[in-house]
Formats: sequence, C-alpha cells, structure tokens
Amino acid sequence: MVCLKKIIIFFSFFISSIIFSFDLPYSHLEYKETIDSLSYKNIIDIRTENNSIYLDFSCPGKKYIVICNEELITTYSFLKNTEKDSFYEIVLENRTIHITSYNDGYESHSEYLWDGNTPWIQAIELSMVNFIKSNNSSMRFWLINPSDGKKMDMIAIKEGIYQIDVLGKKENCTKVKVTLDSFLSIFWSVNYWFRNTDGLFVRYEGLKGGPASPKKHISILNYN
Repeated sequence: MVCLKKIIIFFSFFISSIIFSFDLPYSHLEYKETIDSLSYKNIIDIRTENNSIYLDFSCPGKKYIVICNEELITTYSFLKNTEKDSFYEIVLENRTIHITSYNDGYESHSEYLWDGNTPWIQAIELSMVNFIKSNNSSMRFWLINPSDGKKMDMIAIKEGIYQIDVLGKKENCTKVKVTLDSFLSIFWSVNYWFRNTDGLFVRYEGLKGGPASPKKHISILNYN
C-alpha cells in the first residue's frame, strides 16, 4: 500500500524549487449537494503548504484530498470510501500516472502515460479559475474516474455569461459545459457555473455519475 505521508513528503520536495505566487481569495467553501431528494453538506478547506495547494474535501462517507501546484494543476489525489473501506491513490511522476486501488480486500496497481501537455484537473471546483479568467473558449484536460480508476480525456467549453444568485446577490457567472473529449460527449455532459470576478465555483447541475445515474445539484452555501 502506498503510504500517503511519504507521497506528500515526496511532492513537497519535488516542487520545492517553484516560487509559490498564486494568491487564493478564499480558504473555506461550503456547498449543499442534492441527489434526487437527499441533501448533504460538503466542505472544501484550502491551504497552502510546502509550495503546494492542498484541498481537503469533507463529505459523507468519503475522505478526499487533492494537491495542486501553483498553476492549479493536480499533482496528487487520494479518495477513500469510508463506508466500503476502499480507496484510490493517484500520483503523477515523470509523465507517468501511477494508480493504486484497494477494493474488497485486494490491492491493485495501474499506470498511464501522460503526454506532458494536457493538464490533470481532478478538482474542477478550484482548477478552472485560470480558464475562467482567460479569453479561451475551451480547455482540454484529463481526470481519473473515481468509480473505476480509469483515465478520462475531457473538455470544458464556455457557454456564456449569466446572472446567478450567489448568496443573495446577483453575480455575473460563466457557465461551463464539461464533457468527454470524444464522440461519447453526445451521451453525457454536466454544467458548472463560476463567478467571473474570482472564478469561485457557485453551482453544478448534472448527473452523479454516468448516463444512468441520478441527477445531482450543487449550490454554494458559504465561503471565506
């Protein structure tokens, strides 16, 4: 089993030569997530440490950690299902994606090669900030599907600016469609909204998982 502590120490050393300059406008985010008729409170705590950005997700039944560099590109991800005693641990090292998974008492390992160009974005909630502030209309990236540990090529497409109610105040927000970067995009896509001024993630509408999964809605409750 890959040791979480050792991996974090490794990445702290690996990017220690980078001068950290990204100034996060918030460090604590709270969201209401509704799946069908059930609602949950999700929390994202963000901190900078050892020239990295750490995202700690608190949600029912899961322990989720994502580490990003100063460009908000993912370098490490750990997802543990506390109800099923299973986890995925994902490390990007020397253009190779290393995945360790543990399910039903069995540990397995897999690898993917990375082309070095398309970024790894595992935490869409934070890592779209630079895209929102740019003049680009689309952005290609990849992520690891937390349900099966497979690499997925994705594309984010800006679909316009809308006035969204953000904590009682109308704000200009960019709607972003996220879908598969292939012909399968006709079967699945989800929508995110980000506040234009700072890229704050304020809303999500789509499915919980694949095409047959239940609908999911996320809206911001608080931030500071």
